[in-house]
This record gives sequence, C-alpha cells and structure tokens, in this order.
Amino acid sequence: YEIAGPLETVVLGADVLILAGADPLGDFPELSEAFQSVKFLAVLELSMSPTAEIADVVLPVAAFTERSGTFTSAERRVQIFHAAVDLRPGVLPDHTLVAMLGRRLGIELSENAPKTFARIGEIHPTFKGLTYDVLSSVQEQWPIVGGRSKYFSGTVAANSLGVGARLPLVGEVKKIAVKLEKHLEYSSKKL
Repeated sequence: YEIAGPLETVVLGADVLILAGADPLGDFPELSEAFQSVKFLAVLELSMSPTAEIADVVLPVAAFTERSGTFTSAERRVQIFHAAVDLRPGVLPDHTLVAMLGRRLGIELSENAPKTFARIGEIHPTFKGLTYDVLSSVQEQWPIVGGRSKYFSGTVAANSLGVGARLPLVGEVKKIAVKLEKHLEYSSKKL
C-alpha cells in the first residue's frame, strides 16, 4: 500500500471517511478541525471514543474475543485467533461490516475471515503463500510445551491450533552502538 499523505491533509474536507480500528482524535486531538470538516464520518468501533463521538454513524463491531481472524504481532508472527464467546446481539466482526459496506459501493469483498486473509495474500507480497492451513500447522516447539511440568513449558496444554508463520524482515537491519554518558549505578539497599 501507499501512504496517501499526512493524516490532516487526507482528512481535511473529505466527502466520506470510514474509520475502523482507529481513534485518531483520541491520539491527536489537534486534528479535531480537520475531522469536523468531513461531510460524512462513519466509525466502526467497539466503544465510544473521541472520534466516534463526532461521527455521523457508529457501527458497533465485535470484540476480538467474539470473532475469529488473524493478527500479526510486533515480532512479525502471523497467527490465527478463534472466538472465545458468542457474538453479542447487534454486533458483527469488522471484516463482515467492511464487506457489507463494500457491496453497497459495488466492491465485492468476502465476509469469511479465511477468504479475506487469502485475498490479502494475493494482493500483498509479504503475505503471499500464507493460508489458514499454513498458519494452523503444528510443529515441535522449544521448550517443549504440553508436558506435565508447567515450570519448563509454561503450560500443560499441547498446541493443536498451530504456531503461525513469521514474516520476513523488510529493508535492511543496521546495528548501532550506543554510548552512555552517565554510568548507571545499582544498589541493593532498601529505600
């Protein structure tokens, strides 16, 4: 994807803006004037946020515990997560809401999480070749998990749902040296 420009420039005077999974006014209150200039603001949100408060319409979305899908961690591991509880009445997963909005706009999107993930893999080269089957593969882990000892494994539950996949680094990795001007002293005496 490409960044369209500074957020304020993109938002200022927009005819329609649909936000999902973000609260820009909560993070950047100085953008209030730009967001007030949007002709129609729709927000897909779990709870009332500063951005949702000024929206023309707020579409309630399911919490992560109520839906299934994938996530990518800060260490670039892509994993599947599964719903832990049933959906509350009146809410839908965000990918389902986006697909429904897309249909109204003449864009065909899937409401099915695995199909949505497969489509991302077709479009974004970083996710190429990743599927729910790949993410669900189970392999031996170290330390060994699912044993009798929680001390070594952290859990007595065996992983039967898959460990996911790790994305490659993008760009080059540079090592840097940091010199501390002030030496840190450690003392074990009680305060």
